[in-house]
Amino acid sequence: MAITIDASVGGINSNSYVTLAEANSYLEAVPWFASTWDGLTDAVKNSWLVFATRAIDRLSFVASRYDKDQALEFPRTITDDQTDEGDMPQKVKDAQCEMIIYLYNHLGSDDGSPEKEITELNLGRGALGIKFKGNERPEYNLAGGYPDAVRALLRGWVLSQYNIPILRG
Repeated sequence: MAITIDASVGGINSNSYVTLAEANSYLEAVPWFASTWDGLTDAVKNSWLVFATRAIDRLSFVASRYDKDQALEFPRTITDDQTDEGDMPQKVKDAQCEMIIYLYNHLGSDDGSPEKEITELNLGRGALGIKFKGNERPEYNLAGGYPDAVRALLRGWVLSQYNIPILRG
């Protein structure tokens, strides 16, 4: 069954931060990935959109969801200086597209569909740790690369051992 993308901000059935059109626009501007992305069917692209969203939503974030009933982790009750409260930060959308590039390059199969199921994602200490179903030891990307882009885009929201949450009353 084909996945239908719901990128409504704060929606109770949302499964992606970006629409397929937004992802196409972003990824066509990435020279080393554009032809790969263009070669995938829309159904496979939608699978990658949902897969990358799930990977991002496995991170721990500061503050809380903007609406208690929203399906995804964003929007949050704190935002960046370019986004109005309750809106989707462009940095989150960009991070999802960067996560697609990273995950595709590490997990893609011959038909472009995700091969492994991620059970845990840890972004900290300069490395991205990914734990796959059936594998207790996480695989780490110590060289940086695309996760650096994801980490930079989500800076300020990702809770790590170096973050101290500030509660506002």
